[in-house]
Amino acid sequence: MDGEKQNIIVRSYNYNTNNESVDIYSPIGVKLGQAGKNKSAYPAGRKISLEDNFSAFVPDFSVPVGEPGVDTVYNLIQIYQKDKLIRSFLPYNQKKNLGFCTIGGALSVPNTADDRGNVYVSTPLEHFLYKISKDTAIKLGQFIFPADRSVSDDIIYSEDKNAVAKAFKKTSGIKTILDVSNVFFHKNLLFFKINTRQFTSFQGSEGVYLYNFVYDTSSGKAFSLERATIDSLSAYLPVLGNNSHVKGLVNYKGYIYSTLSSFQLFSAYDKLKSGNIKFPAVIEKYFATQNRKSNPVIVRMRIKG
Repeated sequence: MDGEKQNIIVRSYNYNTNNESVDIYSPIGVKLGQAGKNKSAYPAGRKISLEDNFSAFVPDFSVPVGEPGVDTVYNLIQIYQKDKLIRSFLPYNQKKNLGFCTIGGALSVPNTADDRGNVYVSTPLEHFLYKISKDTAIKLGQFIFPADRSVSDDIIYSEDKNAVAKAFKKTSGIKTILDVSNVFFHKNLLFFKINTRQFTSFQGSEGVYLYNFVYDTSSGKAFSLERATIDSLSAYLPVLGNNSHVKGLVNYKGYIYSTLSSFQLFSAYDKLKSGNIKFPAVIEKYFATQNRKSNPVIVRMRIKG
């Protein structure tokens, strides 16, 4: 969503042709045009609205594999008031932090700020967690993952382009955790998603197939949303589809959003029909008027308490 122009930007990537197209739509879905083949509708980076005409810009600081990087400092977060740069946070040198900029390559940011004008980001590979506002960048902590799923500090802060290139190849699968995204808080609960170079196309229960987590900062316990069981509150239907499994949950104005394919919903519905389960009227209408090939469904959830 382009908040300034109120347009919807849709990127489509064709894995067979290795081409990307960028289409621009109005808020009600009227196609306005294209940004062009292999062209972006945005500058090299992302912009997130904060509050009072402030925004956070996240520039592209990545270095191509095998390149030495530039001996200069890039700030991962830039704060703007309208079009004026006010301050910058999180400085990194491409040359001195070559592994960070080559293997990490991008800072994952949420689509919107929370209701207090904050966004939560985690630096790639290091996994330091920051709360960003228009005035400050506060380090809250660090995600610690098993060593066999992490990139070592020797590589993260290496200036050896050959060593970094070799390490990059080892991160190409589903095991190495590159960064953490979709970070938000609900009281004492910390929601987050881990990202790997590749994802499985199904929801599994084994450790390497789990991506979406909730961490209770009070008890120190964490659990995977992929392992959450369904109950009457979800009408015994799943709430996390394969796309949400990979892309993560979206937190917006007190609600959490995910998506489900119609195929997945109808598959679950067929197993429930013999159980005499009474569905809410909106779900009954959906199953009466749609089919397995219908459009994906947006699920809106609110956290209890």
